[in-house]
Amino acid sequence: MGARGPRPDPRKRFSRYHTEQRASGLTYLPAEGNTEDAPDMPSGRDWTPAEREMWAEVWSSPASTQFDESMTPVVALFVQATCQMYSTRVTAGLAAEVRQMADHLGLSPEGMRRLAWVIDDPAHASVTPLREVS
Repeated sequence: MGARGPRPDPRKRFSRYHTEQRASGLTYLPAEGNTEDAPDMPSGRDWTPAEREMWAEVWSSPASTQFDESMTPVVALFVQATCQMYSTRVTAGLAAEVRQMADHLGLSPEGMRRLAWVIDDPAHASVTPLREVS
C-alpha cells in the first residue's frame, strides 16, 4: 500500500521536513503561530460554533506550523472530543484520550517536549496590543 496524503515539502519554512531546523535536534516554532489559512473543516457533520472557534485556534497555533493537510482528520477528532469533554459529563476515558491527542499533536508542554519542539524567542514575534478598557 502506498503512502497517503500529499508529499512533504521541505521548502516550506516551518515544515517538519525542513532539515536545517533538525540539525540541533530541536524544531523552533514561530511564536506568532501559523499565519496560513486553516483548512476547511471536514464535511459530514454540522460543526458547532465552539468547534469552529477551536478549529481556528488550533490551526493558528505554533504547533500547527508542523501540520500538513493529512492532519486535518486528526485535528478534527481532537476538536470534537475536546468540545465534547467541555460540554457534557466527562469520563476518565475521554479526558485521557483528549490529553493523549493534545500530546501527539504537540499542543501541550509534554507533547512539545517529546517532539523536541521549542517556541522561538518571543522577542522576534509581532505583538498585538490588547484593546483599551475605558
